[in-house]
Amino acid sequence: MESGHNGGGLANVLSNRPLIVGALFLGTYFVPFFALIGVALAYYFERHDEEEWEPSHFRYLIRTFWIVFLTPLVIVVIALVASIFAETAGLNFDFDDVATVTGISLLIIMLPILIFCGVRIVLSLMKSVSHKPMPSPQTWLL
Repeated sequence: MESGHNGGGLANVLSNRPLIVGALFLGTYFVPFFALIGVALAYYFERHDEEEWEPSHFRYLIRTFWIVFLTPLVIVVIALVASIFAETAGLNFDFDDVATVTGISLLIIMLPILIFCGVRIVLSLMKSVSHKPMPSPQTWLL
């Protein structure tokens, strides 16, 4: 019988470490710095696993964090490189134009990314409630 799976109520929820990390990640949609707490806990818990099903959740949630964190950085770098190429090609762009295009690109691309990562978080929460490992924790997809 899996430990902590039956009964226990609040104590069972508080001992489900992937559930705590996933809840912090979901809380990030309302309080942005929760992601930093969640990823720090995920890295710590991954190295101090208690249940055999837990590490797959931490790997999966850590990847989810990096997807959300790296996507806007990539967009900003692409915008900066594009503006440098445009400048060398003789096109006149000022900082406001680059900032506007970058901001619009971030909004257009980040909405699907945030939905995608929300789905990843919910999938992990659903599996962690039943104490089951994530089937493909290394994936950058679902």
